[in-house]
Amino acid sequence: MIVLLAMLTKTVYLVEDSEVFCKFLPDVLADLEGIELVGMSGRAREAVEAIRRLHPDIVVLDLQLSEGLGLDVLRETGRIARFIVLTNYSEPPAAEKCLEAGAHFFFDKSTGMDQFIETLRELASVG
Repeated sequence: MIVLLAMLTKTVYLVEDSEVFCKFLPDVLADLEGIELVGMSGRAREAVEAIRRLHPDIVVLDLQLSEGLGLDVLRETGRIARFIVLTNYSEPPAAEKCLEAGAHFFFDKSTGMDQFIETLRELASVG
């Protein structure tokens, strides 16, 4: 039974530099069944290296990082995982660029948290 549960767990890598969200999002992920946080970074280059090394199932990505841009992370690693962009920079051109670059979902931090959490639940339940 333990082996079966391990196979159903979706691994998540978090790319975020906001102190508030770096504390909040791991707690949100920990409360979701079938989700395991395998790492996090607030720097683009570090995130690219970790995503390539870890091959997570899902990457939660902010666009504005302290060092680099989330869009660059997406462009360099978008084929490795399912990307969920979660950002305050949510104008339509930003969403279009992300979706064109390979993002699967795009949510505004201020208005889309419920949808973001529901999307994670759905992704965790898919085999």
